[in-house]
Amino acid sequence: GDGTIDLLVSREIVNEIKMAGDDKTSGVFLEPGRYIQSTDERIRAVADSVGAASGFDGWELAQELSLWVNAYITGKNYGQGFASAIEVLDSRSGDCTEHSVLLTALLRAAGIPARPAVGVVYQKGYFYGHMWAEAYDGYWRSLDALDPWMTPIRIRVAGSKNEKAFDGSDLVRAYDLVGGMSVKVLKYNLIAED
Repeated sequence: GDGTIDLLVSREIVNEIKMAGDDKTSGVFLEPGRYIQSTDERIRAVADSVGAASGFDGWELAQELSLWVNAYITGKNYGQGFASAIEVLDSRSGDCTEHSVLLTALLRAAGIPARPAVGVVYQKGYFYGHMWAEAYDGYWRSLDALDPWMTPIRIRVAGSKNEKAFDGSDLVRAYDLVGGMSVKVLKYNLIAED
């Protein structure tokens, strides 16, 4: 009645979360879009190269691609705006949105269903708006190419209505939702992670 929602958020390992619908849905998460040009020859070449060099596939390849994007984007800044995967490949710069879009395109080019995700993360006592990628490996798993070693608590607020065509309007809609949120931590237990 007062517009609030109480969430219990934990770092417990998720064994399996089914995709909405059935496995046929994953096809849309492999298709290219205006910002996620996963069939572009340069994007495919990078995905193929990283796959061949690592010898990995599936989740291990997804993690390797995340590390590649982190190392490749050397200009970690807010100056890029919302760029497509090809624009990021050319500029080698951007913030979490550019890291997410490039990683999503590379994952799809490698045959791994992927989507960008927008939400809030909680780390070191703070909540902030953020964008990352999610790869489907039996269930949706988060990858953060901006900082692959970051392990925040993530609250996924929104994604595209049409994952194939994720664009700036989807980002604006998602950040509008995030901007309208007020989050208060009632209790926080820090448990050492392995």
